[in-house]
Amino acid sequence: MEYNVTEESPVRKKINITVTPEEVGAAIDKAADRCRREVTLRGYRKGKAPRAMVEQYFRDRVYNEAAQALYEAQTPGILDETKLRPVSRARFEGGELKRGAAFEYHVSFDVMPEFELPEYEGIQLEQDLAYVNPKEIDAVFERIQNNLATQILIEEDRPAREGEAALIDFETFDEKGEPIETMKAQNFLILLGRSDALKDLDALVRTLAPGQEKTQAIEFPKNFSDPAIAGRTLTMHVKVLSIHQHIKPELDDDLARRAGGMESLERMRESIEKSFLQRRTEAAKQKAMLGLMEMLMEKVDFPLPEALVEEQTFAFLNDFGERMIREGKEPTDIGKSFNDLREEAKTEAEKAVKAQILLMKIAEKEGIEVTDEEVERQMRSFAVRSGQEAAALREEYERNGMLGGLRQRILSDKTLKAIYEKAKVVMIPPLNPEEKEEEEEASETAASEPAEKAIADAPAPEAGPAEEAAPADEAASSEEKPAKEEKPKRGKSKAPQE
Repeated sequence: MEYNVTEESPVRKKINITVTPEEVGAAIDKAADRCRREVTLRGYRKGKAPRAMVEQYFRDRVYNEAAQALYEAQTPGILDETKLRPVSRARFEGGELKRGAAFEYHVSFDVMPEFELPEYEGIQLEQDLAYVNPKEIDAVFERIQNNLATQILIEEDRPAREGEAALIDFETFDEKGEPIETMKAQNFLILLGRSDALKDLDALVRTLAPGQEKTQAIEFPKNFSDPAIAGRTLTMHVKVLSIHQHIKPELDDDLARRAGGMESLERMRESIEKSFLQRRTEAAKQKAMLGLMEMLMEKVDFPLPEALVEEQTFAFLNDFGERMIREGKEPTDIGKSFNDLREEAKTEAEKAVKAQILLMKIAEKEGIEVTDEEVERQMRSFAVRSGQEAAALREEYERNGMLGGLRQRILSDKTLKAIYEKAKVVMIPPLNPEEKEEEEEASETAASEPAEKAIADAPAPEAGPAEEAAPADEAASSEEKPAKEEKPKRGKSKAPQE
C-alpha cells in the first residue's frame, strides 16, 4: 500500500491510497470466506460452498465488504502516521475493485486549522460591580407580606378596589377562539394594584362584582414568563366569585421568623441582600467572560471547518424549530423565510465554532482536560433540573451521541474560566443611587415573581393566614431569573400575571 496527502483547503485534507493487487486479492478472499459462512448454495451445506462460487454468486456483496475492510484496516494507521485529526466524517471515494489489479481510493475530511494563538494572559477586563437598591429589598418584603396576608370576606355587592383581592375563575382563548389549557384556573386570588399584575386583567376585575362575568381582550407583555403567550393579545373570560380584604402582617421580627426562619428582620434583610449580590456578581462575571471571549476572537482569524459550521447551523435551526413548536408558532409568524433563518443561524454557528476551536487550542496549550467525574457531575446537575434519573439521562446522551458535545462544552467553560482568572479585572462601580433608581423604575420591577410562583403562593380566600412564604433567599433570587428560563410546571395552570 502507498499513500500521499493533498490539501484541498487549509482545513480539508485528502488521502490518496493505492492498494497492491496482492492486498486486493487477500481482502476479497476474506470477504468471500465471511460471506459463505452466512449463505446457502444449492448442493452445499452452509459454509461449505467453494470460495470462488460464493464470490461469483454474491459478487457485489463480497467486493463491497472487501473495499470497506481495506478502508477500515488502512485509514487508522495512516492517520496515526500523519498525525491528522479529522473533525468531520470521512468521505470515501473509490473506483471499482478488481481481482488481480491495484485499487485506488480517496478519503477526505475536515481538520482543525493551524494558527498562532493571540496573547490571552493578563488581558484588562471590565466587570460591573454588583449593586442592590434598598427598594428592591423592600419589594421582596412586600411580596412576603402579601403571601402571608389574611383574607377577610367582604359582604358588599361591589367590585374589588385598589389593595383588595378578588377570587376569580378565568379561561383564555387564542386568536382562533380555541381554549389555551395552560391559561385557565378556578378559585384564583388576584390582588388588585400589584405591580406584576396584568394591567388589562386588573382593570377588568375592577368592573365586576361577585357573581358577574365578562369576556375581554387582554394584552400580554413581551416579557411574560410563558414565551407561548408573551406579546400576544388573547381573549379572557373572567368570573368574580368573591372579594376580600387583604390584610398584610406587620413587617417585624415575627414576620422574619415565619417567612425565613430568621431571628430578626435585619438578619432577613441581610440575607436577601446577600442573595441579590451573589446572583448579580455571578451574572456580571458571566457577562465579563463573554466580553473576554469576544476580545480574544477579534485578535485572531482562521478558516473554519465547513462540517463543524454545518453541524452547528443545523443544531441552531433545530433548537429554533423546537422553541417555535413549544410557543405554538409557525416560522411564517416571524416574517422570515427559511433561507433568512438559515443565514442567521449560520452566522451564529460560525461564531460558536470559532470560539470552540480557539478555546480548544488554548486548552491544549495549558493542559486543561475534562475528567469523567466532571462529566458525571454535570449529568447529575442536568438530571436534577430536568426531573430525570441521572442514569436514564446518561443513557439518552450515549444513545444520541451527545456525550462528546457535553465534554467539549465543559472543556470550553473550564478554559474560559482559566483565562478569566489570569485577566486584570477592573470593577466598574454602579450608577449613583439617583440614576440607578430611574433606570430601575423604567424597567420591569426587580422583585416581580414568575407567573407559576404567583399561583403557588396565592393566599387562601378564607379568614386566616395563607401558606408560609418562601425563605428570604428564595424570595430574593426569584426576581433575577430571565423570563426565558421560566418553564411551566406540568399540569399547573398559568397565572395571568407578568
